[in-house]
Amino acid sequence: MANSILKLKFGLKSRLGLIPGTSRIEAREADLKKEYEDFLEYEKSKEPERFLELEEIVTSQDFEDRKKFINNQRFKDTDAYQKLAEYNNLKKSSEFKGYFRFVNSKEYDDFVKMEGSKEIREFDQLGEYLESGEFKTVKDSKFEGTEAWQKHEEYKKLKNSQEIKDYFTIKHSKNFKALRELEGSKKLKHFEELHEMVNSSEFIVMKKSMPDSEFKNTSEYAKFKEYENLKTEPDLRAFHQLQENKAFANYTLMENSDELAEYEKLEKFVNSSEFGDAKKEFELKKAAELHKLNDYKTLKKSVKYQAYFKLKNSKDLPHYQKIHGSPGLEKFNELEQYINSDEFKETKSYMESRDKFKKSPEYQQWSEYQELKKSPKMKWYNKVRKSRIFDEMKKWEPVFSDDFTGKDLDSKKWLTTFYWGNQLLKKGYSLASDPHFYTEGKNLEISENMLRLHTRKETVSGQAWDPALGFYPKEFEYTSGLVNTGEGFRQKYGAFEAKVRMHPSSSVFHAFWMLSDKMVPHIDIFRFSGSKKRRIRMSNYWTNDPAAKEVRRNSDDIGGIDFSKGFFIFRLEWYPDKLVWKINNTMVRTEEEGVPDEPMYILFSSGVEDGSGNELPTTLDIDWVRCYKLAVKPE
Repeated sequence: MANSILKLKFGLKSRLGLIPGTSRIEAREADLKKEYEDFLEYEKSKEPERFLELEEIVTSQDFEDRKKFINNQRFKDTDAYQKLAEYNNLKKSSEFKGYFRFVNSKEYDDFVKMEGSKEIREFDQLGEYLESGEFKTVKDSKFEGTEAWQKHEEYKKLKNSQEIKDYFTIKHSKNFKALRELEGSKKLKHFEELHEMVNSSEFIVMKKSMPDSEFKNTSEYAKFKEYENLKTEPDLRAFHQLQENKAFANYTLMENSDELAEYEKLEKFVNSSEFGDAKKEFELKKAAELHKLNDYKTLKKSVKYQAYFKLKNSKDLPHYQKIHGSPGLEKFNELEQYINSDEFKETKSYMESRDKFKKSPEYQQWSEYQELKKSPKMKWYNKVRKSRIFDEMKKWEPVFSDDFTGKDLDSKKWLTTFYWGNQLLKKGYSLASDPHFYTEGKNLEISENMLRLHTRKETVSGQAWDPALGFYPKEFEYTSGLVNTGEGFRQKYGAFEAKVRMHPSSSVFHAFWMLSDKMVPHIDIFRFSGSKKRRIRMSNYWTNDPAAKEVRRNSDDIGGIDFSKGFFIFRLEWYPDKLVWKINNTMVRTEEEGVPDEPMYILFSSGVEDGSGNELPTTLDIDWVRCYKLAVKPE
């Protein structure tokens, strides 16, 4: 019933001119093949892969959720905002305001240079001395009593003073020799310069502000290492042990002082038999001490010292002392550096924009996707990708073909005799019942890129096969041609097609068929008889019991069109459970019974059906042959 409907449809379509022409089919298949090749070539590029990757991303719910999340972000919810708030709070605090007022004052640089310097230490020491009772005693002292008595009393007083005691404590110490050797030396001067540099605020700030790896590459680091090494040398270590002695300040004060000279003089006087002019010496000493007071007052009124004491007495000094060099200041500077960075500005600008999504990496993905989507090539690719136009092409993988473009028939592909004739006789034969003989290639011609099988009326001697008699010589009245792939190509399942043109002769048949090693299975993809130009037969032969030699056959005659006019494409699709015949891509027959399950090869042949010999010679033209195997499992 199914084949009856197929034949009926084919006949109706033929009468209505709806069977596609062979040239049109080839042109369409060539275009489709070219488009498929373009599709595969384009698919190899990165563009489709990138498009599909982006499509999966931008059409996902995660992407949509991410877009909403991005646009709903607030600057107040970011770490950048928290850092800005922390920075502003520090900047507005009274401590940091006071600190920055202090360091931004015009006197600050001079203050830093003087603070902790030898010059200011000496000034403070002088001020302390002038406020001391010692200086008051000298200032208010009077020369009373006898000269010897007064000198003696003064000597006793000086000898018992702490300054003189401290002086001799230092002088008689075991490290005093080191002190004398180093005093005024280049080594001590160099060490003190290094000490002043290493302990300066500029050096400390620089050291803290630089990573260790970077600091080690500076000249200051080299000086710092030199300073550390000098500190460990025995003479300098002994020298500093004396300096750290509480008595050393008085030793320094007393050494080479007028007071010490006076003491030594009084000592000499007390221990001598003669006294100098005691009163004169007394007045000279008093005058020298009063001169110190004048020097101190002059320094204090100078611009340099007034500027220093302006900051020294500033209400912001406590804030400066608390903040300077502190972790809090380091944190403030880090925050300030971040607040002024491009990173912060970009973050703030981005978070405060109305459409943050447009500035996000996700938007870049979306834009890239839209650009790709709009491109003509991608539109074509998507249209083709989502269609099924290549399904049939993808279904089949080419395994054998011949376009007959060479000068001679390819002997690696084709035999020009029956397979068993070549195997057993090494030459051709025909069946005893055939009026024609297959001439081992003499009736074949390759012309105009086609294989032509000629059938002629001519007498020839050849081998005939009779199942009862075997091979024997016979005279044949006709000759014809045959080709097959018995040695060059065999296949189980697949598609087998050829474009052929059949010149009619009422006495001649043309056939495109398939065989295995025996007479069955046997498939006629088509068998055309010149006496019935509007009919073509399609058959399959098989046996269920080879021992019984019972051959079964199913055949159908397809009509509705003159098969002698022009080229037609005949195709057999062989599946494990079904055979399908097609003419010009139109299904005309299916068969589920007697489906072969062993490899078969293809044959083309022509021959004489009866002895009339009319309308000879005639030809079967084969333009091309193509065979495929299943590349994907059919639906």
